Amino acid sequence: MNVKLIAGALIMSAAAAVPGAQSGAPNGDEIARTIAIAEKVGTTEPLTEAERQYSFGLRLLDRQGPVITSIQGPLNRIFTDARSAKARRTPYTAASVSDAAREAAITTIAIPNNTYQFWDSRGPVRVSEVLFKVFRSGSKDPQVIHPSNGCQFSPLEYKKPSGETYKSQLASCKFPLDLFSSPGARFEVVVVHDQGEWSRALQPEELRLVK
Repeated sequence: MNVKLIAGALIMSAAAAVPGAQSGAPNGDEIARTIAIAEKVGTTEPLTEAERQYSFGLRLLDRQGPVITSIQGPLNRIFTDARSAKARRTPYTAASVSDAAREAAITTIAIPNNTYQFWDSRGPVRVSEVLFKVFRSGSKDPQVIHPSNGCQFSPLEYKKPSGETYKSQLASCKFPLDLFSSPGARFEVVVVHDQGEWSRALQPEELRLVK
């Protein structure tokens, strides 16, 4: 698996939206439009005004800390898959979209960050869990939300210029699409890994940001 390709594809997007913009699984028109935009991004063909304003849904990407964390809705995942297919010069149509990518769920993807300052001495982290903490006004302790069916792990391999190889993995974890719908609440995404725990507070303006 090409980690650089995946991480690069996760960065790319083209629109902004508010939480809850994706209320369910995407329909055929939304899928077709998302794929069409993904095909145009990065080419000499300019996006139309309508394409620039098209909302993919909730998305946040954070490259800080020992992991690269991406939070995506269904259309974000379809966009990412379409971009990856284009980079591999592989045809990608609505028929290529997997059932998992169509699901009305938020997917949190954690990829070990190969720019992590301790990468040479400790190697890339191995993620064991991703969860969210919800802090509500008047409540002393946060609500902890775990992925409904745990996380799925895919093996990754990092090779240093010296030839030394590290084994690691990509973690994909699904959460309900209405996760961020609680008014007045604040959130943290937490990634548990073998070198400790990394957390990131999510600001309201970031939760509206898709690009």
